[in-house]
Amino acid sequence: MANGAGFRTLWLSAFAGSNPAPRMGTSKMKKTGPTNPITKNVLAELRENKSNWAKAVEETVSKPRRNRPQVNLSRINRIAKDETIVVPGKVLGSGTFDKKVTVAALEFSDSARKKINATGKAITLSELLISKASKVRVVK
Repeated sequence: MANGAGFRTLWLSAFAGSNPAPRMGTSKMKKTGPTNPITKNVLAELRENKSNWAKAVEETVSKPRRNRPQVNLSRINRIAKDETIVVPGKVLGSGTFDKKVTVAALEFSDSARKKINATGKAITLSELLISKASKVRVVK
């Protein structure tokens, strides 16, 4: 360490909290998928199902929770017709709901479940796979 660069490097690493040495092997994080056991079961059931809507929902459910859609009831109320609405994330209770439709989702807030059950029907994705609905619309 006869030259000033060596001392400067040591000083930076000691006081600035940075490591000036280059990283030898940068490793990427391993994708683990959902860790919630209920979500894992739903994902396995979706993978077994061969319908088009199940493939689209499976792709979204396998993402991290922060990347799944959160849909308000007002949006579902606006676009719903005579069909089953599928949300591959969480349904939130903001807005009004006055349609007689079935809404299937991975999760529901308490207020959303109460509002949907007042006029329609709120079910989980597992229950939807068992019922084998024909008219299905995926809302993201």
